[in-house]
Amino acid sequence: MDYTIHDNGWTVILDPKFKIKNATQDDINFISKLVSKQTVVILREQDLTPDDEVRIVSMFKDVERAVTSDKNADML
Repeated sequence: MDYTIHDNGWTVILDPKFKIKNATQDDINFISKLVSKQTVVILREQDLTPDDEVRIVSMFKDVERAVTSDKNADML
């Protein structure tokens, strides 16, 4: 998986040719490491359905749903 580091020195930008819809568990594990080290990972030009999003997030393991008192919380 190709990526670049933004000029700010900490934001990772994945190659737009990488489609997370087709990600393997190894891809997700690599992205997880990038997030833990670099804080922000940008994936551009993705075309995901809600089902795709749920499936992909579940691959990250131990993800917790955000809890907020925001009036738009039901949109999370």
